Amino acid sequence: PKGGLSTGGDGLEITNTARSDFKKIAERVAKIAPGADVIGVDILARDHTNVLSGDTYIVIEANTRPGLSGHQFPDFGEPNNIMRVLARYCVKEIRKGNFALKSALFPAKTSQSSSGLLLANDVSERTTLVFGGDTSLGDSYIARMDRPEITQRMISAPESFFEKLMPIVSDKDHFALNFEGVLGSGVADPWNGKKKYLGQEDPERSVSVLKAIGVDSVSVANNHTMDFGAEHLLQTMKHFNQAGISTFGAGQNRIHSSLPLTLPTDIGNIHILGGFEYRRSYNEDFRYYSSGSRPGTQRFRQSSHNQLADKIRQLRKSDPNSFIIAFPHWGGTQNYTWANEKMFVLNTSFLKAGADLVLGHGSHMMQQCWVEDRDTTIFSLGNFVFNSPGRYKKLKAPPYSMVARLDLQSTEGRWATRLRLYPIVSDNIATNFFPRPVNEQEANDVYGILERQGQRIFSREFSLGQDHRGYFIERTGPVSRRCNTLR
Repeated sequence: PKGGLSTGGDGLEITNTARSDFKKIAERVAKIAPGADVIGVDILARDHTNVLSGDTYIVIEANTRPGLSGHQFPDFGEPNNIMRVLARYCVKEIRKGNFALKSALFPAKTSQSSSGLLLANDVSERTTLVFGGDTSLGDSYIARMDRPEITQRMISAPESFFEKLMPIVSDKDHFALNFEGVLGSGVADPWNGKKKYLGQEDPERSVSVLKAIGVDSVSVANNHTMDFGAEHLLQTMKHFNQAGISTFGAGQNRIHSSLPLTLPTDIGNIHILGGFEYRRSYNEDFRYYSSGSRPGTQRFRQSSHNQLADKIRQLRKSDPNSFIIAFPHWGGTQNYTWANEKMFVLNTSFLKAGADLVLGHGSHMMQQCWVEDRDTTIFSLGNFVFNSPGRYKKLKAPPYSMVARLDLQSTEGRWATRLRLYPIVSDNIATNFFPRPVNEQEANDVYGILERQGQRIFSREFSLGQDHRGYFIERTGPVSRRCNTLR
């Protein structure tokens, strides 16, 4: 029988993970048919991740009208907006004069190319990414508190926990968070009390609220998404995916969990990689990490040679012009502290492997803002909205976290960047569970703390400013040596 999407097959989107060998084969096939601007090449292979040889693949056919819905709406894998790629390709070809369009189709008063099509400037459109740190509505935490008014807010107005942060996260192209919890109600503890602080949330409420505030993706590589075992991790991912929120950093097996979240843009691909540092007890006691056939989170060793750096290196080699962001959950079991020595070693490995930016999380508070060989690291964004009482005062930790806004654009054939970090007060005891942007005095306090904890060059590499969203700390140059500064 003939197998394919049209006959009931399941589609797995692998465009961004397939070996470059396959792509080169498709390019060679496409060149055989000059004049055909779009061709779909069907290749049957034993394994798209292994080295090619004469008997491991075969080219079946080439189509001038390929089916694209499998890429746009795959059954498995991250959707790939092929329609947008094709549209932008057409615009570029029109600029070159390769397509002839009737100028009568366009108003005479517009600025047109020689073909008659209204064209944008040679500078690409700006893409804005927003990143928040540890996030949980915290049903299980709130249930343990004697705070009936907070419980009532959770029931009647769960969006109220986010409302004061909305000016910072609005107006964006993509919004990513680190989600720390399991979507499920009435799930029994599979560890018989061995693991503390199990995070369980109402699926419908949490997904609905995150969707309402504009969240586009969540990392599920952290120390809470496997709190109730592999089955409930996969169920959590399913709840998000069905609502249109992408997940990354965990999956059905090691290959799936290592896949980046890839965002195609007119500039190039943006790859975001999630991972949870390896902790022996989490592996031996809770089987947290994925393997060849076991679901779990993507892990990385706490050493200079680690899986996340290896994946970054592979991406840099296969997609050299992409923008790569590492989004690790790290810092060890002691929260509310500054970045430790192992994190510095890991960070160097990520940057040397080819990451443009490292945005970490895991400490529940902001951590150092760092520049290494002109590359930028924010060791921890801290919390976004995390509904537990917290231990800031008890552990004498600064009550602040940060939200990152990254603007990307292409200038002179390179990525151009602007990174602004908006400090927020994340101590729920201080804010009565209304995390909010900092005021002027607090903004100066944040900058002073980061300056004291940071490098001697901190004040040269990061400045304090204010815009209509609030106070921010801005990287004064490009975030990466591979980038220009966005003006």
